[in-house]
Amino acid sequence: MKDQRYMLDFETTIDIDSRKMIIPSLDGEYVKNREEFFDIPGHANKVFEENKEFDYLIPRYSDEYIEVEFLCDFHSWIGEKPSFFSGIPISKRMKEIVEKFNLYPNKFYEAKVMFKGEYHEYYIWQFFLDGFNKFVDLENSTFCEWKMGLKVDENIINVKSEKELRRTMMYNNWRGWGFERAVMKKEYKDIDAAKLAYPYGILISERLKNALERAELTGFKITSFPMKFEYL
Repeated sequence: MKDQRYMLDFETTIDIDSRKMIIPSLDGEYVKNREEFFDIPGHANKVFEENKEFDYLIPRYSDEYIEVEFLCDFHSWIGEKPSFFSGIPISKRMKEIVEKFNLYPNKFYEAKVMFKGEYHEYYIWQFFLDGFNKFVDLENSTFCEWKMGLKVDENIINVKSEKELRRTMMYNNWRGWGFERAVMKKEYKDIDAAKLAYPYGILISERLKNALERAELTGFKITSFPMKFEYL
């Protein structure tokens, strides 16, 4: 049996009252003591045990003269943002859904978003950046050059790590990489959300995809992973 996964990514626009509106991003310029987890190198996979709080974020556009009219459930960053810590700002409603699932890791940090003079309850959903090496069965998976979600070359390779894959891509002048055969370790079967290496980003299970779609949350798009995973 093969496993279909889905990519969770930022959406750029949303339809509001028959108007296509650009989704604002969140700026951490006013987060207190932000240097403690914005700028610490080498700590991408560190979990902060203390009650770190992103207090507070502001929604804005790259053109700061455009007024923000709405918030979404899933936002990208703009301006001041964590350099090494990997986290996504999400609404309380979205957090209450995803935390019911098996996440890698299951860690959230409280956040506030200042919008129209009021604080709104948000959270930062943390992702570790070692999902590729942790969950991909590198002994049995193979890779080749991809472009725009399609295979473009039959030069198939094996690698022992994500780092080796990136070096090979640069050496061969590939425009991008992808699986030629995607085999995952058995531990991945029960994981509903984890971040893999570029270009795949956040991968979610079908059960989490269905829950997010039923809730009609905003700010993200969900697309099918280009191939199904195998388990040996």
